[in-house]
Amino acid sequence: MDMTDTWFTEAERSEMATPVIGRIKQAMKQGKDQEAIALCDQLKNERVLLHDFFADTWAALLTWVCRNIGEEQVGDLHEYCMQQCLWRQYYDFLINVEQDKAVETALWANRAWVSHSCGGAGEHGGAFSVLEDDEKFTFIMDPCGSGGRILRKGRYESPYDFARISRPYPWTYGRENFPIYCVHCPFMFSILPVSQKGFIKFAIDSPIEPPEPCKWYFYKDRNDVPESYYAQIGATKRPVQEPWRPKRDRYFTPEELEEMAKPTYLIIRGSLEAGRRLKAKLTAFKMGGEFLYLHDLYVNLIVSGMDYIAREAGEESLGQTIDYIHGTCVQRQILGQLEGMDRREQLRFIIHYLFLADTCGGAGLPRGKFSVHEDENSVSIILDPCASGGRLLRHGSYTPMSAARRAQERAENLILKAGVKLPIPPSFFKFIAGPTFDVIGGKRKPTGIGVTRQVFPWSGKRTGLPYYCAFCTSLARHSGMDWLEVNPPSERRQPCVWSARK
Repeated sequence: MDMTDTWFTEAERSEMATPVIGRIKQAMKQGKDQEAIALCDQLKNERVLLHDFFADTWAALLTWVCRNIGEEQVGDLHEYCMQQCLWRQYYDFLINVEQDKAVETALWANRAWVSHSCGGAGEHGGAFSVLEDDEKFTFIMDPCGSGGRILRKGRYESPYDFARISRPYPWTYGRENFPIYCVHCPFMFSILPVSQKGFIKFAIDSPIEPPEPCKWYFYKDRNDVPESYYAQIGATKRPVQEPWRPKRDRYFTPEELEEMAKPTYLIIRGSLEAGRRLKAKLTAFKMGGEFLYLHDLYVNLIVSGMDYIAREAGEESLGQTIDYIHGTCVQRQILGQLEGMDRREQLRFIIHYLFLADTCGGAGLPRGKFSVHEDENSVSIILDPCASGGRLLRHGSYTPMSAARRAQERAENLILKAGVKLPIPPSFFKFIAGPTFDVIGGKRKPTGIGVTRQVFPWSGKRTGLPYYCAFCTSLARHSGMDWLEVNPPSERRQPCVWSARK
């Protein structure tokens, strides 16, 4: 192909920058239901590469820490990351929403496990089901869309060789040979809530070897969690106060539980095929935030982990970590798929599976978005903002937590606490819970994260580079694609610009 030719038409550039869920909404609005149905397969596959890259990147980062700083430091890193990424972002909201077990259960199912499963796409596709009895809800991940799939894909063997925790700790549920990726689960759902509120959020039976499923138990009464789940994290079970709303024996019908676990693209497709256009539209509306919680949690954890490494071992070690992640994950998962493509198709792949998936369907505040521009010499992608690193910048992740911001978050928590006690119709409460969760969690980013203090090859040879943005400068450095350049933002409201020379 003559590289001076037009690579993309104006219509192609517009479509490339429009999330698939947005194109489905447009098709339904125009009455083109068959077009919307056809797009559902694209929706299934849109984010699985980015999702898997996030999961493997986190496992690789932890592996580097385990082998270069020490196994015990994996626990210290998680404590730091949990403080940065969990309580303010999610538990402040969920502690109040658990006034209604039905709303909270549906929220976890959608924002966590439907999102993690990526519609069953990818190798050893994620799948889960929900059961309910008088005592609890049981979520069965077979496999879990992240840790379970990492196990089944053989990531703890060559060539990835992710680490396992050799000795028992409270954060391995007292077990040896624990998969390093899965360490966050004891922290997030047992150790952190017990330390802050005195109770386990989810009792978890976590697999160590494939093909075991992962089972999570969400008890309707916190006091019913068996004592053994406290013992395995070295805690003592104590009585805790239940929310004021009465507990019901059953919250969902079997049909509702089945629907709760169904991939979103199947719900939209099935609704359109059955002529239930309103349900399809409502599902498409809700799906906009489906990946946002998980996406932001990964981004927050990764950048907090990078900050921990720089603080504990220095920026040179952070550079070594980034290089290790590149060789372990980027080279195999992204660059390996570009082999055999010409520049135009390589760029289209990067735009679709990285930039577009990163926008989470246009969800979040500020909304992640980008535009594609072309002249006779190059194609430029302007991310304004990038939905991961750009939003970290715009929400002040690289500055310390201010007193005003802390006061604002406390005021929001008080409003939430009062709001859930109002006589709000359950259907409306269920409708607004997801978007409210997305807004609260999305704008409460980590704070005080570092920027490069020295010039490094992996930092684009500049100081003041936000740590998260080093992934992109490292990609440009290692990719071998000298025709592709990245210019990360240097100020809070600047866009990130990628340029592809023809």
